[in-house]
Amino acid sequence: MRSIIVLIIALYSFSNVYAQDSILINSSEVTNDQARNIFKNIVQIDPIKCKSANIDNSDCIVGLAKTESRNVKIITFYKLIRFFGTWTIEIKRNIYEEGYTDVEFFNEIEFTKINKEYFVYFLFGESPEGNAVNSIELKFSLLSLTNQELVSLNYEGEPVYGKNAEFIRIDEGRFLNINTLNSNPKHLKYLKEQANKFIARFSKKENISSTPNFEEKWKKDNPSFDDVWNKKVVKSLKNTYYTDNIFAPFGCNYDSIENSKFKIISIFKGSILGFDKHKRKYFPIYIDGCMHGCEKSIEFIGETLLRIKDWQGVSILVNLLTMTCRREDFPRSAPSKPPVVKKSPESQATIVRKGDILEFSGKLNYVRAYSIGPGPTPDPLIETKFHQFEVVDRDLGRMSYRQAVSECNKIGYQWHLPNKAELQLILKYSSKFKNKPRGVYWTNISVGDDKHIVCVDGACSIATNTSDCNVIAVRNIK
Repeated sequence: MRSIIVLIIALYSFSNVYAQDSILINSSEVTNDQARNIFKNIVQIDPIKCKSANIDNSDCIVGLAKTESRNVKIITFYKLIRFFGTWTIEIKRNIYEEGYTDVEFFNEIEFTKINKEYFVYFLFGESPEGNAVNSIELKFSLLSLTNQELVSLNYEGEPVYGKNAEFIRIDEGRFLNINTLNSNPKHLKYLKEQANKFIARFSKKENISSTPNFEEKWKKDNPSFDDVWNKKVVKSLKNTYYTDNIFAPFGCNYDSIENSKFKIISIFKGSILGFDKHKRKYFPIYIDGCMHGCEKSIEFIGETLLRIKDWQGVSILVNLLTMTCRREDFPRSAPSKPPVVKKSPESQATIVRKGDILEFSGKLNYVRAYSIGPGPTPDPLIETKFHQFEVVDRDLGRMSYRQAVSECNKIGYQWHLPNKAELQLILKYSSKFKNKPRGVYWTNISVGDDKHIVCVDGACSIATNTSDCNVIAVRNIK
């Protein structure tokens, strides 16, 4: 009797143990909260997952705990057993140890028996930190309670999350290591059954027009958008507006700009999303799933014109009202025409070259008045008149409105920015120039104290005076 007491005292002194108040409760009766409290007091870490059971008349609690050291995530499996009414650690095994990753668990721990051997089954996923790469690797895992051997069936794909960042499904998935598990056919069979059930449950695609599928829908509606970057074509974007916040899944990992009409964000992995303040709705502008070299800068050229520049310096212009876009260095295009108020005969011009000066003579068309959303329509003149002016055959560069006025003055007496009709005529006959006008150009037509009309390819918008736009100088001669 004395030796038994000494043995118990020795075990208590040299083991990592914790005596519960509920030591008379069988493990099968231990609640989840009680199991978590026992685990926390023994391991000194809150468990991610925790479960109790009675295996072959032996009480146990199993759990998974996460720690981190120098950006390395460590997931550790613990098995606790109850010995003489006291809980102690029987198994401690690291099952995952990687740096710069995010780890997410998808199910509760389950017990199973294969070939008379007890296992615990659990599922977790790892993905790269941040938003640069949209991928996840699911690990369907079995851990032996006999020899602590870990067997995992890995499945990789693109995760889709909801507006509250909840996991919805995984797309374009594939198993990574089935061949390496063929030596354990019964383990593989069990894991494949679990994987197929999970994938089937989360692969039931919702209506493609639902908010969580906005990226997939945009890609389906705009399959050839990359031609805008590569082939110098004009594209009309097919777009969908959403009441739900499509910015939310990306947290704060984006750059943003906004004006009185729009808020635009550029996500690190390359996609561009927008919010229309007038409609109070969100909309995707460009969805990019690249892995590297995805960085894009965004800039308003007017209240409704957006410049998107990639890491190589190539820019595209997007009209946020008509949703037409093209490369900025594309010299002449035929974008979708904004609403026409009234039509008159097309502008006609006789053009004479005098060295580096082009002399325009002809009738100027003041007819097109473009709607740019709430507020007055800019420059709504409806008349034609004879006009004669000269143009310097070179672009003076991109600059603010004040700098543009100054550069024109430097050329000489009476040189100034063109009005809207003059600029549209210049752009119409851009083929007559040695250096074809390309870009978004200032006019001298003001809209308020700090805004002026700008035009590109005949389509006009409004830009604040601090915006950077291109400059052409003109001079009236009659």
